[in-house]
Amino acid sequence: MSNVILYVSGLMGELTLKYLDEIECYTDVVYLNKNLLRRKTYGDFSNYKNKFNIIETDNQKFQLSEIENKKYQYAVTIDWIKDYFVDTEKPFTVYHSQPSLLPLYRGYGAISYQFLMGVKISGITVYEENNIIDGGDIIFQEKVNINYGDTPYNFIDKCSKILSQFIYKLKNGASFNKKPQDNNKAFYIARTRNKQKIIDFNSSAVSVYNFITAYAYPFNGSYFYYDGIKCKAHLSSIEKWQGNYGKAGEIIDVSDYGIEVACGEGSIIIKEYSSVEDFNFIKEKIINN
Repeated sequence: MSNVILYVSGLMGELTLKYLDEIECYTDVVYLNKNLLRRKTYGDFSNYKNKFNIIETDNQKFQLSEIENKKYQYAVTIDWIKDYFVDTEKPFTVYHSQPSLLPLYRGYGAISYQFLMGVKISGITVYEENNIIDGGDIIFQEKVNINYGDTPYNFIDKCSKILSQFIYKLKNGASFNKKPQDNNKAFYIARTRNKQKIIDFNSSAVSVYNFITAYAYPFNGSYFYYDGIKCKAHLSSIEKWQGNYGKAGEIIDVSDYGIEVACGEGSIIIKEYSSVEDFNFIKEKIINN
């Protein structure tokens, strides 16, 4: 048996605790105060306080005082600050997790970028910390399929379940062989800014679908402008895969099922919005015209 501590935040951290609870694998857990997180809309660990020894921290740099008098062999981080332990003496081995098949898609924007690119086979990687962000020796890696209709939530859920199994094995004394990363295949994903999330309907229906899906929950959505009003899109489907159905960005139809929009090639249906007001505003405009 190994003594393991988890450092978690975000949806992946929350879902990993859910799956660990299902297999009755309990560890100590450190999580950041929600006020310090970039995205504050998810990552609720209150349901697990009676099962896990949960330690809340306001520190964005590693503090031994948080876990003093504990003897851990391993710390596993999930959606955590990648340089949290840098330049500090640690009493344990640190394993980070990354939602990609490293050395591909290093960086914080890995999930959205893979959906943007239409990646069909991704994965979850656990690697040992070194002085290169997302560049340490691979300890564990497993492929995850991204199917049509999957969203970032589905992908995160699959990764979390796999991570829980890895943590279970690590806690129960399993050994893992290190594998160095091939840095010749490595590249980093830049963090996406909100102004880059505007939908370009001149692209094909497939590209627009990928774009909307990439920023779906738990991310905060992509957007477009209609009659000067900013409208957020959270979920879509491809209605017509090819062909020309009007000017790109033109609304073809509005129904209870969603808003059909012409693309450079084909059309999509936007099915979920940031608010009912967005949908009703567009519907009313179409009817009145």
